Amino acid sequence: MKEKNILKQITLVLIFLFLIRLVYSASIHPLYMGWDPGLHLNAAQLILQGKIPYVDMMDVNPPLVWYIDMIPAFWSSAFHIPAPQAFTLFLACVILYSASACYYLFFHCAENKKATDTATYIAFIVGLIYFNFLLRHDFGQRETIFVLYYLPFFVLRWLCWNGHAPKKKWISILIGIIGGMGICLKPYFLIPALCVELYFLLNKNAFDLKSYKPFVSPDALSAVGAALAYVLHFFLMPQAMRENYFGFVVPAFMLGYNYWDVSLGNSFSSPDKRNVFWLMVIASAFALSLRRTSSLIEPLVIFAVSSNIVYLMQFKGWAYHDQPVLAGSLILAFVLTSYLLVFIGNKLSASCSIPKNILLWTVPILIGGYLAFDAIQDTEAVRKDDKVDLNFIGYNTTSPRSDISFPFFDVFEREWKKDDKVVFISNGVTPEYPFLTQVNAAPGSRHLHCVILSVLQYIKDMHAKTPKNIALYEQNERIIKEYLQDIEANKPKLVFVQIGPVLDYLKPYDFQAKLQKNYDKIEEHDNFEVYRLKYRGPQA
Repeated sequence: MKEKNILKQITLVLIFLFLIRLVYSASIHPLYMGWDPGLHLNAAQLILQGKIPYVDMMDVNPPLVWYIDMIPAFWSSAFHIPAPQAFTLFLACVILYSASACYYLFFHCAENKKATDTATYIAFIVGLIYFNFLLRHDFGQRETIFVLYYLPFFVLRWLCWNGHAPKKKWISILIGIIGGMGICLKPYFLIPALCVELYFLLNKNAFDLKSYKPFVSPDALSAVGAALAYVLHFFLMPQAMRENYFGFVVPAFMLGYNYWDVSLGNSFSSPDKRNVFWLMVIASAFALSLRRTSSLIEPLVIFAVSSNIVYLMQFKGWAYHDQPVLAGSLILAFVLTSYLLVFIGNKLSASCSIPKNILLWTVPILIGGYLAFDAIQDTEAVRKDDKVDLNFIGYNTTSPRSDISFPFFDVFEREWKKDDKVVFISNGVTPEYPFLTQVNAAPGSRHLHCVILSVLQYIKDMHAKTPKNIALYEQNERIIKEYLQDIEANKPKLVFVQIGPVLDYLKPYDFQAKLQKNYDKIEEHDNFEVYRLKYRGPQA
């Protein structure tokens, strides 16, 4: 009993150490953020300003992530801290929830009869947290949030199917709601969730009605309820929002999402993607050989492998799509490592008469040392880096220059002032994001980017010329007119126009000539033309 209490204390210490490291990172990297999270956070900021999605601001993603990001967007405004910093602190809270929920479920609900049981639980929690520290560039993608929201629900489902559901139903309901939200972030995330449920069902007697009881447990019903509430909200949203989303965005992307497709070989071509794949294969193979040691191993393997299906189905080769695979595989690797440490610890305790308590506490000491070393390296890198004084955007602090990945920063320093609006017309999220979110620059158009033009061009080039498809493609004229209308109405200080492929989309509509009535072309580099609003003299 004493050893079990020590292990619980060690788990709490490990959670605390990882969170302290993450909060410290937020303090010295106030502007650090990835591109997609930067876009989603900016969309959340616009919603808080009263903008209607798909009407007053246009993006192509489902809106749930924006609703979630309204929390850090509000924190940024309420506490006057940079939006990326608020986002990192929000994710630290999400990690705290995920790890704490798993801790409660493992140590207060699950059986704990063997040393390997406790080792599995601790390894699961450490792997869940550490997974985030390998995603510094893609930290905060929807895949990250899915893993953090879903895995406590995964553990709870494992308990329910094994007859160890929490006695406090409100805990099951809360975890179920959050798990359901995680699954709803992308339709693809339903695949690993259903595969795990199917595994549990196949391990029961499918002809016995009692086997289906976990499908009507509080957590399962809460997850379904969260999904139904999300579906219902589409019927309650403003009519223009619903019509634009389901009448244009969804059908366009159902036909045109393949624009970014790559081959199967390219999906695994880079070393980081190959490494994740081989980690999944090796960790799953070794874990399955030890599956009798814990009933948690097989569903973990199912989660890791079925998440790889999600990655392949999207056929983009984007590394962040692989995050659930990485999370599941890392947790399996940590579980295997924990078994090895238990074996070595027992041998050392028996042969060298080293008290087990001392051996157990070496784990958090070593991990704490690693985190301290990582923090020291990070601090030294920040010290050596050039600094950007954030007074120009209203914050009394500095940021490492390398955290701002933006090829036109010198243009902004020279031409842009706080509250000036900016327009980017490009077929990607970068380079405008995360930069616009980092410096809190207001977008000067309802279109936060114009990836939709590439999607429409793909529909025109690759799909049959049916009336429906033609009607979709012809929407490009409306989009380009809306850009011109927004530029005329908002008078953004700077307009960045991507040369290839976007200029090809704009030329039939004489876009450049119309833009140059009020804008001067001041430079051209990094595949962009840069335009500045003409000086009109003092207003009467």
